Amino acid sequence: MTYKIPERNNLYGVIFNAESKKALADMFESKGWSVRKSSWTDFEISTPWGELTIESDDNSPLINGAIDQAMFNAFSKF
Repeated sequence: MTYKIPERNNLYGVIFNAESKKALADMFESKGWSVRKSSWTDFEISTPWGELTIESDDNSPLINGAIDQAMFNAFSKF
């Protein structure tokens, strides 16, 4: 399947009650996402169908980025 990641962000959210941004990044990595630190405290996570950033504070990290529109339903079940 060929994925089309949009040039602009189409996903924004806050993850409440996260243990930490690192724990959240590790959870994505365990689901097959690639993870890399993008700063001292933030992470970039990606798959062939999406590129997201985990940033802000540890207790309520922000997640934003772009994912292929066709994958919204699959992502919501994540």
